[in-house]
Amino acid sequence: MERKVQEEKIQNQGARLAAIFESSTHQIWSIDRKFRFTSFNQNYSEALKKYYATEPKLGTSFLNEHGAQYPDELRKFWSSRYTEAFEGKVINFQTALITSEGNRIWRDVFLNPIYLQGRRIEEISVIANDITEKKLSEIALAESEEKFRTIFESFQDIYFRCHLNGKISMISPSITEVTGYLPK
Repeated sequence: MERKVQEEKIQNQGARLAAIFESSTHQIWSIDRKFRFTSFNQNYSEALKKYYATEPKLGTSFLNEHGAQYPDELRKFWSSRYTEAFEGKVINFQTALITSEGNRIWRDVFLNPIYLQGRRIEEISVIANDITEKKLSEIALAESEEKFRTIFESFQDIYFRCHLNGKISMISPSITEVTGYLPK
């Protein structure tokens, strides 16, 4: 009777985890030491279709039969990251990829070792989030700041900003030519 209660608890826990796994907006997958897929959610499967016009299959490796669609550089990149995670390192990085349609996609990626009994690592989990819109905004902001800086530094007139108390917070470099004073 106690064993049946424990089995039911394990099944319920598995159902909760599966619901979280599939309802996440992130791309989630796990691989074993031979880089074979041991699990993936629907978002990851859809992302691979979108990015590479291919579908992941449980038990296949992106290095072997499944990997024929990926460029060598991409396989080397992921192999090195996966290898680091299998050494017990938690890894986080941002990466850009070009889809099969030629679009650039940015992702924030987290690799985590899955520790089994005895601190043995047989699998790693990977969670990726599409941050393309955020990254494009960051790039546009940086370009805008660079454009402003270029224009600002080429002003012939004096431009300045000051706080309400009159303290100057920014002044154009042209101040030196006009007054002989340094911007400081």
